[in-house]
Amino acid sequence: MLTLSRRSGRVALARTGAVQQVANFSSGPDVTPADPKSLDFANMGFDYTPTKSMAKYNFTWTDGWDQGELSNTPYLQIHALSNVIHYGQSIFEGLKAFHLADGRVTAFNPKANAARMRAGAERLGMPEVPESVFLEAITRVVKDNVDYVPPYGTDGSFYLRPFLTGHGAKLGLGVAPQFLF
Repeated sequence: MLTLSRRSGRVALARTGAVQQVANFSSGPDVTPADPKSLDFANMGFDYTPTKSMAKYNFTWTDGWDQGELSNTPYLQIHALSNVIHYGQSIFEGLKAFHLADGRVTAFNPKANAARMRAGAERLGMPEVPESVFLEAITRVVKDNVDYVPPYGTDGSFYLRPFLTGHGAKLGLGVAPQFLF
């Protein structure tokens, strides 16, 4: 017999002593991109500010990495049995993009971040994100969100958080069937 109970914004579907699936129905933070003209870049601090887009690349063991896409939503749709949820199969990097005095925008040492992510992926049995894909993703996101990169002289930067996550239906230990970068 299945029972449905609602507690503090969560709905649990249970079958005689075992929880089958949990879904979170909270709306989460506002994801409407902030108007870059209204941002006080000199006084922002380290916090979430919705921007225009993020890059998403998918990997399967049969097809490898896809061409990726820019997405205007920060939400991910993954299977409830994904490795990232049950076994923590995920790694991340963090890097900054900033304006230079001559108006160009650059990211600080992205090749080192790509190398660390590749090394972490190898240790965790995950597919390596090729350096070319890593750099392409950073470039695409920065170009599409360039209005959110603080102007030169504000001492600010645009923080990027690339991550690699195992997902797809997988019951038990082992490598995930799919990955999202």
